[in-house]
Amino acid sequence: MFQASYYVNNTIRSAPEKKQDELTYSKSCQQELEADRDSAVMMARAGYKGRICIGDLVFLHKSSGDGSATEPDSTHPGYDERIKELAAFYAKLEKDPPAKVSPTPGHFTYSPADNLLSFVPSKPLPTHP
Repeated sequence: MFQASYYVNNTIRSAPEKKQDELTYSKSCQQELEADRDSAVMMARAGYKGRICIGDLVFLHKSSGDGSATEPDSTHPGYDERIKELAAFYAKLEKDPPAKVSPTPGHFTYSPADNLLSFVPSKPLPTHP
C-alpha cells in the first residue's frame, strides 16, 4: 500500500500530464501481477499443492469469456501475460518454497445476525515498534 501511494505521489504526479495515464496503467498491471504472486504464496503456505492459482485464473477467464490481451490503456494484464507470469513465478516457488508459518492459535465465531465469520486470536498478536 505504501509503495503504491509513494509511486502515485512521487512518480506519477511529477510526470508530464500526457505520461501520467500511461504510468498509472502500467503500475496497475504490475500490482495485479504482484497480487497473483502473493496469492500463489498464500496458497502454498496454506498447504495447497500444485499450481492452484493458475487453474483458478484459467477458470476465471474462461467462465467470464475474458480472453483479453494486454493493452496499454488497461489496468489489468491480459490472459496470456497473467498465465505466463504466474507460471514463471511458480517455477521459482517450486525451487525455493516459502517458509512454513505456524497457524495463529484462536477460534472462529459466527454471527447469524450480521452473517459475519470472525477469527479471534487466543493470544495478542505481536506489535511492532
